[in-house]
Amino acid sequence: MQGAVLAGGDSQRMGSDKAELVIGGEPLWRRQVRVLREAGADPVFLVRKPGQSAPGGIEVRRDRVDGAGPLAGLEAALNSSLAPWVAVLAVDMPGIDAAWFRELRRLCRPGVGAMARHSQACEPLAAIYPIEALAEVGARLERRELSLQRLALALAAAGRMTLVPISDAEAARTVSLNTAEQLAECFKVAQPSSPAAVETAGGDACATLLSALRAAGLITGPQPRLLPLTGGVSSDIFLVEDGARRLVVKRALPQLRVKDDWFADVGRNRVEQAFLAYAARFMPESVPEVLHADPGAGWFAMEFLGGELRNWKADLLSGRAEADVARRAGATLGRLHATSWGDPAAREAFATLVDFTALRIEPYLLSTAARVPAVGGILRAEAARLAATQLALVHGDYSPKNLLVAPGRLVVLDAETAWFGDPAFDAAFLLNHLLLKALHHAAAPEPLLALAAEAWQGYASALGPRADAELESRTAKLVLCLMLARVHGKSPAEYLTRDAQRAAVTDFAGRHLPHPPGTIAALTALWRDELRQLRPS
Repeated sequence: MQGAVLAGGDSQRMGSDKAELVIGGEPLWRRQVRVLREAGADPVFLVRKPGQSAPGGIEVRRDRVDGAGPLAGLEAALNSSLAPWVAVLAVDMPGIDAAWFRELRRLCRPGVGAMARHSQACEPLAAIYPIEALAEVGARLERRELSLQRLALALAAAGRMTLVPISDAEAARTVSLNTAEQLAECFKVAQPSSPAAVETAGGDACATLLSALRAAGLITGPQPRLLPLTGGVSSDIFLVEDGARRLVVKRALPQLRVKDDWFADVGRNRVEQAFLAYAARFMPESVPEVLHADPGAGWFAMEFLGGELRNWKADLLSGRAEADVARRAGATLGRLHATSWGDPAAREAFATLVDFTALRIEPYLLSTAARVPAVGGILRAEAARLAATQLALVHGDYSPKNLLVAPGRLVVLDAETAWFGDPAFDAAFLLNHLLLKALHHAAAPEPLLALAAEAWQGYASALGPRADAELESRTAKLVLCLMLARVHGKSPAEYLTRDAQRAAVTDFAGRHLPHPPGTIAALTALWRDELRQLRPS
């Protein structure tokens, strides 16, 4: 999937180029490019009209037809793509995040895209188009039939577009910035009592949150700003700006943002707070500081981590493979497990099997077992074994997307699935991500494959004698289970977009699960052989 940010408008009502407007410290064009990249689009380019300025650091495509509005930009985007799908996002829609496109991507099929539709209209400027839509777009452009709404309905009627119903409340995220007044109100609440400002920031829920932050003394200025951050599927995450101060607020969702029905207790927010407090005792440099918590309301505030810290998943997707980062990731995990191993206080505080089942065992193992019956018995047995194992504190979502990295430092985020159980789950969760990233870079997978050995070495060294052969064999088997789950479970890997990739994972895991290799080195060698068969000759 490629990405295109449409930024060819005249911005007459705004009075200045909307692409260069700054929200949250970055120009809108750069923000939208980042959103598409985080959603898995690669490459991402900017679409401008002929003669419009081109910012540095991004590829630019030009409208072929002048005076045809966004339809011309859409045609330029499709005409420039070599991928089966193009994720299109208007530059003036800052309420759209990467999760929006990840949800649409799950509904795409060969030759078919996906677009949101609510009671008022379709949303053609925050949608994923199949390359096959180019013929219809081009024909309408030649006839000067410029309505994107009519285009959306025509593509749906022709079987080229799935229209995804969304609520009117969700549709509020699609607002376009057209005037300076809208920009001034974007993601801002002047006073919690201002109805107009509250509406812009997300309604009563955001007003309540800001009031609570003010009551806790976390914000004191007259014009705090609430900026939604892209992240996972399980929580609302906001950056709060109050003058020079910045902090992050996280609020758990009762229903996760995935295609399948997936519900979980919002009390897991308290579990994450407990995890951060526990880990801060022995590795404070590796977790964010909790500033305030309101367990009853299901949210907490923590320090904002910016500066040189990078998201490790973004690095891996771009092909940046650093051995020292992988070793540090493994070592940090090993330290967590070694310190908490057999700790009765951790066992009591994180007796969260019900939540872990709802967030990991059921959506990953049991749902996959139902969808891949050939190995369903193995997956169900592994689920039962996991539920009965209590050895150490498990993070539960130890993946690159939840690791921030910088030279000499690694910070762990998003611990709402923490559970006192089998540490092999965490190790397998991390290694699975690294092996699947190698599939994403199948033309040159070796740098990513090498990270698996580095991570395991760092982990085993930090864990010490407890990283024995039995733990390693459990980890290798769980990697195979999780590989299969990232294709057939409730949380599929959004970057595995091709049928051949998903088929390779299904075949590989299905073949080896009955008799899994006993070591991570052996598993990686088998996966290396599998990837060689996928490379173009």
